[in-house]
Amino acid sequence: MADLRGALGHEHVADHVRPLAVRRSRHLGDGQAGVQRILAGPAQTHAVHGHARKHANDHRAFHAHSGVRAERLHSAVAARRREPLRLPRATEPADFSRHRQPQQLPATVHHHRNVSPVHAGQRACAQGLIQRLASGPSIRGMLKPESLTERQALQVEPMPRVLLRLTLSCLLLIAVALLLVYQLTWRPPAHELLTASCSTAVQAPKLVPGQALKVMTWNIQYLAGKRYVFWYDMADGSGPDERPTPEDLAYNLDEVARVIRDEQPDIVLLQGVDDGAKNSDYQDQQKLLQERLADLYPCSTQAFYWKAEFVPSPHIWGSVGRKLTTLSRFHIDSAERLQLPMPDANIISRQFQPKNALLVSYLPLRDGGKLAVINTHLATAKPGDGTAHEQIAATENLLDKLEGGGTPWLIGGDFNLLPLGQYQRLPEQQRHGYAADSELHALWEKYPMIPNNTESSGTDRSQWLTHFPNDSRINGPDRTVDYLFYSPSLKRVSARVRRDDTLLISDHLPVIGRFLLPVLP
Repeated sequence: MADLRGALGHEHVADHVRPLAVRRSRHLGDGQAGVQRILAGPAQTHAVHGHARKHANDHRAFHAHSGVRAERLHSAVAARRREPLRLPRATEPADFSRHRQPQQLPATVHHHRNVSPVHAGQRACAQGLIQRLASGPSIRGMLKPESLTERQALQVEPMPRVLLRLTLSCLLLIAVALLLVYQLTWRPPAHELLTASCSTAVQAPKLVPGQALKVMTWNIQYLAGKRYVFWYDMADGSGPDERPTPEDLAYNLDEVARVIRDEQPDIVLLQGVDDGAKNSDYQDQQKLLQERLADLYPCSTQAFYWKAEFVPSPHIWGSVGRKLTTLSRFHIDSAERLQLPMPDANIISRQFQPKNALLVSYLPLRDGGKLAVINTHLATAKPGDGTAHEQIAATENLLDKLEGGGTPWLIGGDFNLLPLGQYQRLPEQQRHGYAADSELHALWEKYPMIPNNTESSGTDRSQWLTHFPNDSRINGPDRTVDYLFYSPSLKRVSARVRRDDTLLISDHLPVIGRFLLPVLP
């Protein structure tokens, strides 16, 4: 300091060293503010360094005209400015309490005759900064854990509240999904009374005890024909086709009507009749058939066994509607739908599955009594699934009840079950879904059926095969799954499977039987 005074003169040293003290105080103040800005973020830290560089530039500009003395003073001051600013480490408590009171600067600093307006502004800025630090919160206070906790509490929502909102949102979505499933699907009652439809244009006669009765059962496969391998025709669901063309639907409608008109059975039991299904162009196929057969069958009954406004399957992706249809030349008094047991599935998928049923139509006899005619389509069997056993048991219970009450009956349909001995004759890859010991034995052991086991497994068994699967590996009918069972009080007159001109209409062939009704005592 003595050398500095000798080189520059006492007066100039006083004029420049005192401002240096002020600037050092400003450094400390800037250091305190810098800590705050470091806590706030990188952007304000850059602002602190920019402010320091601005002051250095102003100082060099002020002394550029002072000659050697100004250069030496500038070098001394610049050396002090280049001293590193020591900020408190993270492990050291930051305490700037000694700077909380503004320092009183000597009058010579404030009123020196050679001080420029730039230096005066710098001093005023330093004083204001120190006053703000003294009146504001200390850095120690800002580093208190409770202050950070309070700030975080304002910015971050408590975790329990987030979990509560997430749970409520999930519950709402589940409720909406269940409501949507409820609206789109069909839930029939276990027992439903139906109304028989009889035309007033043609008077339907009543049955006469002892008369002959011709009955035909036929799964018409929703008029799709035999030019396809549908996705469900393969055990692994790999069939390439999803729907028939409109041209095939129209052609097979005419073919089914042709066969029925040619046979002219008294009662026709049809399965696989579509109504409102997307994949069959939303046709009401029963109505289309009745328009072509109105002169033959004035009475009819119907019952859905698969129905939904929308099925979320990539093969369907739309509505389904499939039903049992019974057409009768004779009067029908009443009808009922009896729900059969369904395959096991979760509560959601069960709503979209077929709901197999028994359609029971009651035809009055002229001298009293009635004949019960039953139409059905049982579920496709699955390995290890007890559905076939349960559905056969439910059917057996109904037949036992009718037989025990003295009501003559007959039942026909697609049972999806093999007769005795056919399982062993099928190729290994075609046995999927069938049992070696057919569940159908519960019925054939009690009641007569068409075709019987001798016919379906004997030397002429090819004449009694009723199913021609949609499989490129199969070139003709190879199994029997469609039957007529009847009460022992009825007498079988004749029976056959019509196959010569029906092989390309459906994957099932019509089974036809003639009976004599019992004579009342």
